[in-house]
Amino acid sequence: MAAAAVAFLCSCGGGKGFRLKGSIKGIEQGEVYIYNAEGLGKGLDTVMVNGGSFEYRAEIEQPTYYILVFPNKYQQVVFADKGARVSLEGDGSSLKDMQISGDKENERFSDFRKAVASIDESQIPAKAEEFIKANPSSMASIYLVNKYFIEVPKTDWGKVESLLKVIKGGLPKNAMVDRMLSTAKEAQRIKVGGKCPSFKITTKDGKTLTQSDLKDKITLITFWASWDADSRTLERNIRKLYKKYPSSKLQIIGVSLDVDKQMWRNAVRYDSLTWNESCDFAHYESRMVKDFVVSNLPANFLIGKDGKIIAMNLLYADLEKKLDEVVK
Repeated sequence: MAAAAVAFLCSCGGGKGFRLKGSIKGIEQGEVYIYNAEGLGKGLDTVMVNGGSFEYRAEIEQPTYYILVFPNKYQQVVFADKGARVSLEGDGSSLKDMQISGDKENERFSDFRKAVASIDESQIPAKAEEFIKANPSSMASIYLVNKYFIEVPKTDWGKVESLLKVIKGGLPKNAMVDRMLSTAKEAQRIKVGGKCPSFKITTKDGKTLTQSDLKDKITLITFWASWDADSRTLERNIRKLYKKYPSSKLQIIGVSLDVDKQMWRNAVRYDSLTWNESCDFAHYESRMVKDFVVSNLPANFLIGKDGKIIAMNLLYADLEKKLDEVVK
């Protein structure tokens, strides 16, 4: 972010002004990236850490939350409201133990973090659901739906919708909840046995592809990004499948969520992705990403010759097994 923009962020105030002051022992200098509640690509700010301290200010219209990414890549959520003054203190060697104070929302979520710190990770979603039902008017509940029920390998969109309806009762005019509810309802249309969504993309070679090009062969549509390690690992493994099955029976379409053209092209070349690859550099705002309701990476859809979805979001071993079944 330009210096002038940072200066503006640090100077705004007033009734709608939110202020966050951070003090991190052991991180004397560096950058803290701040994403808004909509995620990467939908609002990014950068603030500098000087002498272990940083400050962030922003004008906000309604309660929201930010994801802070520290120099060591650790991520921390901070909730924001008009006029709130929030403090963050921690040690760079153990950022998961940082303390956030200043308002009830952040302190309530800090209590939740402490409560689940010592339990098995598999038990946290149940605790998150308890929190959501007990705190339907909390922005933390929206965050927990995202983290533990949407941003997971296999999203249960029916469950997501039911939890969002609980939150809707507590936050009836929250635009974020409305958008998430709309997505959850749409996502339930994307299911095994359902029709592949319509799409139109341009490949790296300038070729136009649409859903009508899926006829007469099995098609694997895979979503990935150069910055996502898990999806790149899967893409490299998919190369084995591309060589295993003849192109007359299996085609692969890769869709990248990159925002930087050179990073995308470098990854395609470095990983030797020689099938049809496409990227419109719109990240999660990509039309195809939205139509397939992709909420987490890696994601993939196996489409039959009849244009219907055979399987979704398979790991490599399961994907190979399924292809052995359907590619004849």
